[in-house]
Amino acid sequence: MTRQKNGQTLDKQIHFVLQGKGGVGKSVVASLLAQYLREHGELCCIDTDPINPTFAKYKDLKVEHLNLLSSPNRINERIFDELIESILSSDKNFIIDNGAGGFLSISNYIIENEIINVLAGYDVFIHVPLTGGQAFKETAKGLISIANQFDEKIKIVIWINEYFGKLGKDIETFGFYKDIRDRIFAKIIIPEQSIDTFGEDIKMMFTENKTFNEVACDDALKFMVKRRLNLFKEQMFVQFEEVALCG
Repeated sequence: MTRQKNGQTLDKQIHFVLQGKGGVGKSVVASLLAQYLREHGELCCIDTDPINPTFAKYKDLKVEHLNLLSSPNRINERIFDELIESILSSDKNFIIDNGAGGFLSISNYIIENEIINVLAGYDVFIHVPLTGGQAFKETAKGLISIANQFDEKIKIVIWINEYFGKLGKDIETFGFYKDIRDRIFAKIIIPEQSIDTFGEDIKMMFTENKTFNEVACDDALKFMVKRRLNLFKEQMFVQFEEVALCG
């Protein structure tokens, strides 16, 4: 249940990406996080989305697609059992990207089977995208649900995705946030970008399911495109370092 970094023993990490609203950047969160974590140790990436397994399309990350749903809003618990067995028997860190369609079923399975207790001794994170714009209320509802369902053993990380619009004010000023403040481990911002330059390049990278390493090695891309995407990488990775996602 531990790993080594610079001679220090660290807890193995399990990262779940959860959100009941679809199309708000769960796979973006998973792909960015995976690229950072794999620079700090061995990593296993799992995509459980049965309808739109976008995370699994990142070939460079070697993501395994695991379809947990046996029917709409119902997961095959035996398959999830096997996933937990894999986690328990491996020395790797894990990222598990969950589809919106299985949000309630997967959350209920984790709670009913006391999976957090099963993973006692591991560092368990739940990453929750929160967006501005029209999806704000639904993503906030998903965040509140997660904060209320899971106990303090879970480290909840909010990802404020400004691609769909800014929140309009600091998240800490929202009434709902004041009720869950003590449950939040960290906040990460995917910042709004200028549409014609950074925004267009970042959109291309995510649309084509490319990693930063693939971009850097792509001779077809121009120098300034690569430079902007490298600046975006540094912008994100600095935040990961600041909140100590690798211990």
